[in-house]
Amino acid sequence: MIAGAIPVNEKERLANLKEYNILDTPEEDSFNEIVKLASIICNAPISTISLIDEKRQWFKAKIGIDDTETPREQAFCAHAINGNDLMVVPNAINDERFYDNPMVTNAPYIRFYAGMPIVTPDGNKLGTICVIDRKPRNLDDDQKFALQILAKNVMTLLELRIKNNNLSDTLSALYTQSNETDRINNVNNRLLSILAHDLKNPLGAIQQTLEIFSDGDLSTEDRNEIALELKKNVGNAMNMLNEVLQWGTSQVEGKETDFKKINFKEFLDEESEKYYLLLKSKNNIFENNIEEGLSVNADINMMRFIFRNLVMNANKFTSAGTIEVCTIDSDDFIEFVVKDTGVGMKPSQIARLFQWETRQSSEGTAGEKGTGLGLLICNEFVAKHKGKMWVESQLGKGSSFHFTISKSL
Repeated sequence: MIAGAIPVNEKERLANLKEYNILDTPEEDSFNEIVKLASIICNAPISTISLIDEKRQWFKAKIGIDDTETPREQAFCAHAINGNDLMVVPNAINDERFYDNPMVTNAPYIRFYAGMPIVTPDGNKLGTICVIDRKPRNLDDDQKFALQILAKNVMTLLELRIKNNNLSDTLSALYTQSNETDRINNVNNRLLSILAHDLKNPLGAIQQTLEIFSDGDLSTEDRNEIALELKKNVGNAMNMLNEVLQWGTSQVEGKETDFKKINFKEFLDEESEKYYLLLKSKNNIFENNIEEGLSVNADINMMRFIFRNLVMNANKFTSAGTIEVCTIDSDDFIEFVVKDTGVGMKPSQIARLFQWETRQSSEGTAGEKGTGLGLLICNEFVAKHKGKMWVESQLGKGSSFHFTISKSL
């Protein structure tokens, strides 16, 4: 057995790995879903997200294997982090590096291995996402490309995670320094709720894009289109995170809402591009029927959150239907309406929508999960615009969510 060589930048690499504070953390759904997707795409019984520290290979996520870690000298991934590209071992028995490796001669009886390095923005390789089989084989070009994309998305999740952790640390420090402990603690809880809720949409779009790989062969043109779509949705996730962080900071520092003139027709045209893939996945048509030239003062980050939540909520409960946004102009306020042709709600469901204590969330038409937090946060944001929010719905005929904002802001 030949152990993987120590990278020339090992000291820097290990320091970078520790900065992410990821080792020995509990399972997280977002990482588990990526290894499951890797196994589906590559038709492999075993898949892991492996991180290499001084002495071991530790699995942040895994499928098809019971171990949580293995010695570094036995790790195939310790070899993969010395390269820049996908490392493929078609048959470990015929490879002098691995033929007598305990993971080859004993369980899990590795024969085939393919691992793609997880690379930080600084160029350090933290570990890999890999797929394993107990029989000799190979991957086709689409599967290789999918592993490359999945590795980049693991890195995106790590970046999002560290930003979230840094924000929590900042809020904790402010908590100890401030006499307004109740307010800061409330902001902290609401902020974490927003992060948990609102990042699901762009990450769901990323997952939806990757699942296309399992639908059949892809042309070069298709691959390029998917790569662009992934890049856009990763960017959306990062932008969304930054928006939420800015809002959290402003709340902790006691800043007022930032009201600026918004052309809502143009604003929603830009925002709806971010919803494209998730709407397409449900075969839903989106219509922006906001009045041309309608401009009102509002906080743009709060408006992004409100429209994103209401449109994606409509998409959740609508399949092969229409989602429309329109407006009603009056002397003192603007009323926005987000209508869908989905499953609708019972009066008893509507009554619980805006109560923190009794909130609940039903499964969408494709089994989508939720927390019920989004509408509560939307309602708070509408109140900051001197408006109100309400719902009209008929079971089996669809729902319409209404909210107003004052013209006097």
